[in-house]
Amino acid sequence: MAYYLLLALFSGMATLAGGLLYLYSRLRAISMRHTIAFAAGLMLSTVFFEMLPEITLDGFEPLSLALGFFSFYAVEKMTVIHTCGEAECEGHTASKFGMIGLTMDGIVDGAAIATGFLIEPFLGVTIAVAVAAHEVPQGFATGVIMKNAQYSQRTVLLVLIVAAILTPLGALLAPLVPETFFRYILAFVAGTFLYVAAADLLPEAHRLFNWKVVASVMIGATLIPLSGLFGL
Repeated sequence: MAYYLLLALFSGMATLAGGLLYLYSRLRAISMRHTIAFAAGLMLSTVFFEMLPEITLDGFEPLSLALGFFSFYAVEKMTVIHTCGEAECEGHTASKFGMIGLTMDGIVDGAAIATGFLIEPFLGVTIAVAVAAHEVPQGFATGVIMKNAQYSQRTVLLVLIVAAILTPLGALLAPLVPETFFRYILAFVAGTFLYVAAADLLPEAHRLFNWKVVASVMIGATLIPLSGLFGL
């Protein structure tokens, strides 16, 4: 099995793990804000230090970057499934369209991991780690929202499993795309990471001020450049 498929499977399982933490553990009463903050810092650092240097930013790459950012803005506002800083998610619902948005997010993440790995193996590993860090609180949030919307435990678990499977599916499909399009895909995904981290995760993490949240963001942000400094 290709290494990038294993990385995508690892990231997909993070979604399921996050949901299981809410459904079957006592962690449902614990704030996820520090995990969300860490994921935001890690995703932004991955964009700035790993993804953008691989993008030439001429031709259609800037368009792909913008398309990734604004398409995820539109999808999030239509699906309403996103990370919640606390157990309560006021005003959020779990529509069927929201479930589709959640699973499509997995396909994009999987394609990003495979594309990054095929460009540079360490890039694929970095993207996989950033995706996994984001998927744990997203899976947790999905459990919160769906249970509050009166979905059964079985239905919530099924949605989480499908979302987890679609991440390696996206990785499996990515190599079918001609190599000349890899950088456009990477630019698109960089745009989605920028939106998710800056417009979704950071505001959720900072709903209440806490210096530990700021520290969590900075720890996540420094991991990528530090790994490069030590030649990892």
